Amino acid sequence: MVGRRALPLAAGLALMTSPAVAADGGRCGERGPWVAVLLHERLSVDRERFLRLLRLELASRGFELCEDGGPEATPAVAVIDLTSHEDDVTLTVEVRDRVTAKRVARDVSVATYPLDARPLVLAVAADELLRASWAELALASSPPPAQPVPAEVTAALADDLPKPSALSTRAKVYLGVDFAGEHFAEGASLLGADVEGGLWVLPRLSLSLRVGARAGLAVSSEHGSVTPDVLLGGVGVAVAVTPPQRVLGLELLAHGSLARASFSGNAVAGTRAVPQSEGTGIVDVGARGWLQLGRFVRLTWTTAFVAPLRPVRGLDGATTVVGVGGPGFMGGLGACATF
Repeated sequence: MVGRRALPLAAGLALMTSPAVAADGGRCGERGPWVAVLLHERLSVDRERFLRLLRLELASRGFELCEDGGPEATPAVAVIDLTSHEDDVTLTVEVRDRVTAKRVARDVSVATYPLDARPLVLAVAADELLRASWAELALASSPPPAQPVPAEVTAALADDLPKPSALSTRAKVYLGVDFAGEHFAEGASLLGADVEGGLWVLPRLSLSLRVGARAGLAVSSEHGSVTPDVLLGGVGVAVAVTPPQRVLGLELLAHGSLARASFSGNAVAGTRAVPQSEGTGIVDVGARGWLQLGRFVRLTWTTAFVAPLRPVRGLDGATTVVGVGGPGFMGGLGACATF
């Protein structure tokens, strides 16, 4: 407990002021918020050293420590009470916090510390108890403060509470691109890309819009070849299985899209190719994994089952050459920016 705080406390010993008088000669507590301290007569530590160390630590956050009382017009934000037990090596540090109207206490054993280190151990304990009491103010469910919160208390909270890391800060929106490949039971093999933007409406639920284009592989027929192409646009929903702030995660997703499937032909000599185009709906259900790179960049990989609501086929005369129909499979790799 001592190691974390000892250096900043000990480094300023030369700057210490007297217990009851401010550095400019005014009465203690007249220049800003102050903390009262009560020391019982029988203490097994160096009283003056304890006071100097605690005064220095509180002063670093803008508080004065007053042993002999402060101005009546501005009451103390807290009272620190130090008492010894009968064994002389256990002391009770009690903080009566007037901002939160809360009382907290800790029994501190100094038996394993040398005599000259005991005041530091107790000063650290008193300071930590005071800040722990103020930490309640940061809770959304905490009761309203019993008195106005000094700016110095708010600043102490900002310094002590953990800062959200880049990965723990929950993003609100994302915009990305996926490079996808699809294959349908009726023979169409398609390669292309989707642009997708989404909004997290709940911590684990996002809604999205996407547009995409696919170029198909040519399929040979009796009189030439037929090449499918697809344009699509639709909406999607995703539910995160793992917490969204994780570096590595997984979400379940579903999309519903309106699609336009077109078929262009390459005819042999003596025949003529007639382009075909028809609309359909496409539904896909699958999973998407992610790897978060810093706060704003996420790599993704997707697998999904794909099913057109009705098949669209490219014909050679009356014979089906290739179709966007039947169940299909889709796989994709992508990247997105999260904000």
